[in-house]
Amino acid sequence: MKDVLMAAQIAQSVVTTLAILFGGLWTYFRFFRGRTFHPRINLSVSGSTRKRGDKTYVSVSIKVENKGNAAVHIDHDRTYVAVHNEHGQPGFGEHVDVVPVLRSCYIVEPQEGIVDEQLSCIDVEPDIVLRLVFHVQSKRYLSWRGLRVSRWGSSVLVNHAAIERNPGV
Repeated sequence: MKDVLMAAQIAQSVVTTLAILFGGLWTYFRFFRGRTFHPRINLSVSGSTRKRGDKTYVSVSIKVENKGNAAVHIDHDRTYVAVHNEHGQPGFGEHVDVVPVLRSCYIVEPQEGIVDEQLSCIDVEPDIVLRLVFHVQSKRYLSWRGLRVSRWGSSVLVNHAAIERNPGV
């Protein structure tokens, strides 16, 4: 009888220890690791247009700030600024150009900010509104839920006609 009680106490101690360890690990990954190391990126995009001769140029400026505690690896195939001609109907414009950005940046470290500026020649008519849509995608990373990809986006309208009157490029 003593042997059965002793075995039951040992089994109870083992199960309790395993439950506490499992609960601690679950709490760590669910609340601390999962939230603290989740990628957090702030994006901003701005732009202007200039006319020089018969060519129109769009200047794109972007800023990426990593506000999280985990490095973000940039997927260059899916990180760009799309230029759309709005034709007075926001959201229904035609695709004009894709401007590659962040090509010299592979990793955005925690608490780091990166600025990039690109100039692109576009084929558009005067008196239009352009929408610049900044897309950023991370490479796949392993989280406690499996392989994941994070995507972010930001957009801005650029009034071509108003900025065209400014002299210079």
